[in-house]
Amino acid sequence: LEAKAVGVMVDIYLSMDDPKSAIASAREVCTLYREIEEKEEKKGGGGVERRVAALHELAKLSLERGEDKEGALQAANEALDVSREVGDAKLEATSLRVLSELQIASQDHAKAAETVREARAVANKAGDVKGEVKALYTLASFGLGKTKETTQEALASVEEARLVGQRAGDKDLEIEAMQTIANVHLVDKEPEKAKAAVEAVRAYCRDSKDVRGEVKALQALADLTFIVGEDKSEALKAVEAARQVCQEAGDCGLEARALHDLADLRSRMKEPEEASRAAYEAGRLQRQVGDLRGEAQALMKAAALHVGRLASAGRRGHGGGRAHRRGEDEEEAEGGAEENEKKAEEVDLEKAERPALDAYKLFEEAGDSRGAAEASLLAATLRFEAGSLVEAIELMEQALPHL
Repeated sequence: LEAKAVGVMVDIYLSMDDPKSAIASAREVCTLYREIEEKEEKKGGGGVERRVAALHELAKLSLERGEDKEGALQAANEALDVSREVGDAKLEATSLRVLSELQIASQDHAKAAETVREARAVANKAGDVKGEVKALYTLASFGLGKTKETTQEALASVEEARLVGQRAGDKDLEIEAMQTIANVHLVDKEPEKAKAAVEAVRAYCRDSKDVRGEVKALQALADLTFIVGEDKSEALKAVEAARQVCQEAGDCGLEARALHDLADLRSRMKEPEEASRAAYEAGRLQRQVGDLRGEAQALMKAAALHVGRLASAGRRGHGGGRAHRRGEDEEEAEGGAEENEKKAEEVDLEKAERPALDAYKLFEEAGDSRGAAEASLLAATLRFEAGSLVEAIELMEQALPHL
C-alpha cells in the first residue's frame, strides 16, 4: 500500500511540473518493492515484476523529465539484471526493449539495434509472441521516416511482425501489423500505398468474417481519406460502409460506434446539424442496448457541437467590440456584430444545453462521477458562451462534488 501511495505521488508531482520530486518518489517506489521482495523471499514472483516495472518507469522519467541519461541507463540495466537473475524471459525481453529505447535517446543507434534484436531473440526462445512482435515494432521505429532506405527497413520489420502473428495463428496481431504497414506508408508520404494497405486489412477481415476488424479498417480508411484526399465525400462513404457492415451483422453497439465516427467526421467537415443527428442516433442505439455511459457520451458529443456555434455567434458581444478596439472600420465592426446576432438567433440555448443535462443524469445513474462532472462543466460552458454567467457558475459548482 505504501508503494502504491508513493506511486500516486509520482503522478501528482508530474502534474505540478515538479520532475525532481517525481523522480525521487519513483526511486522510492523501487526501493520499497525491493524490500517487499526481500521480505517475501520470493524470486520471480509478483514482487519482482512490480520492481522491474518500477525501474522501467524510473528510467523513462529520469531521461524524459530529468534529462539524466546516466541515471536512466542505470535503472534500465538494474531492471535487466533483476530479470535475468530470476530467469524470467518475458521480463528480460521487456527490459531489453526499454534499454534499447534509452540507447536511441542517447544517440547510440548501433547499440540500440543490437539490444532490440537480442530482445526479439529472447522473446522468440521463450515463445513470447507478443514480446517478439513488440521488439520488431521497436526496431521499425528506429528508422521510420528518416530516409527511404531506413523506412524500407522499418517496413521489413513490420512485415516480419505480421508473419510472426500469422505463424502463431494470432489474427489480431496480424491485422495490427497490416494496419501499421499502412501507417508507415503514410509517414513515407505514400498515401496510395497506405490506402491499399488499409483496403488489404478490410479484405482480410471480411474474408475471415471479422466484423469488428472490418469496421476498424473502414474507420482507418475514412481518417486516411479525409487527411490526404481532396474529395471528403470518400471519407463519408467509408464511414457509411462501416455502418452498413454493422447493420448486416446486427450489432447495434458497434453501429453506435460507427455513428460516433460519422458525427466526428461531419463535425470536421463543419456540418454541425448532420453531426448532431449522427450523435443522437448513436445515443438512441446505445439506449437500445442498455449502454448508459455510451448514450451519455453521445449526448455530450451533440451538446459540444453547440459550443463553437455559440462562441462564433458572439452572443457575449465580444466579436464586434474586439474589431472596433483594434482600430478597424467602425461600420465593419457594427456589421460583424449584427452578423453575430443573426447567428445567435439560430442557436437555441435550451436545445443546446438539454443533451448535456441529460448526459449528467445518465452518468449519475451509471455511477460515473467523472462523466457527470464533465457533463455539468459542458453545460456550464454553454451557459457561459451564451452570457448566462450566474447559471454557468451554478453548474460549475454542481460539478465540484464529482471531481
